[in-house]
Amino acid sequence: RYSAQILASGVVPSKGELDTHSNNFLNSKRIPMLTTLLSFYQTTGKNKYYAKGCNMGFWRADILEINGYDEGFVGWGREDSDLVVRLVTKGCFLRRLKMSGVQYHIYHKESDRYNLDSNDDMLKQRIADGSSFAKNGIRKSEDILA
Repeated sequence: RYSAQILASGVVPSKGELDTHSNNFLNSKRIPMLTTLLSFYQTTGKNKYYAKGCNMGFWRADILEINGYDEGFVGWGREDSDLVVRLVTKGCFLRRLKMSGVQYHIYHKESDRYNLDSNDDMLKQRIADGSSFAKNGIRKSEDILA
């Protein structure tokens, strides 16, 4: 309801007002010392390739070199992680801003996750094969061969 109110009013609320309506109080805090501690945790083990597309930024040249998002991912899930896997494989450095860069998210209905298992399998395959180039990305394979 609060997100709908904000959108209808067109008025940007203050940080304090946003914090009082937040579902995750801790995520609305900026604590740079924790950023350093969490950065190590977030780049190891199962979290190594974790990503949220709404929170990413990268250099254009790097995205073009890996051919952007892989359009083989259908529906909700793992296309952002695949992009990160390929950027890291290419040699890009991943910087985490947890507890440093604060962002508020407008609520919206979540997409159906009907294809998540297939997308998970595609991501596992990408990690296993170590490729950094998406054949079904910005340039299609037939464009590359031409």
